[in-house]
Amino acid sequence: MSKAEIRIPFGVDRTDRVVHISDVVRGRACDCRCPGCGAPLAAVKGPVRQHHFRHAVELDCEGAAESAIHRAAKQILRERKQVNLPEHRIEAEFFDSQGERHCAAEPVVLSGKVAVFDSVEEEVGLPGMRADLLAIEGNRKLIIEIRFQHPVDDEKRA
Repeated sequence: MSKAEIRIPFGVDRTDRVVHISDVVRGRACDCRCPGCGAPLAAVKGPVRQHHFRHAVELDCEGAAESAIHRAAKQILRERKQVNLPEHRIEAEFFDSQGERHCAAEPVVLSGKVAVFDSVEEEVGLPGMRADLLAIEGNRKLIIEIRFQHPVDDEKRA
């Protein structure tokens, strides 16, 4: 493992719940699996290095940290049923009767707004895509994609 590589901060316990390294016992007794490949993990909790999970048997599992953080983020949002939303503006360009160009921007979501949902579902199939989360408040729906390293492609964003 290179020093620049992110260590695995979360594992999956026997109830299929994402757990943080600080919430489990040391070694293989943690009884956790890798969120990326499903292999057994050991909790490394020594006095020198940052506490983390590692595969109990050395494997070539490159996406473990990303899978762990991605899955933990989905679990937190699903359980808390709320999220702080970033500011979002709708921008429009139009021309008046004299052909003069005008631009307008109107905030749709103000910065720091906390959205509270009635329900949050994971991995929901929608036309042409699979959403990480679908959050519902009344009759309003919000598709939430969790980004770790790879941005959402233009097709999915649209």
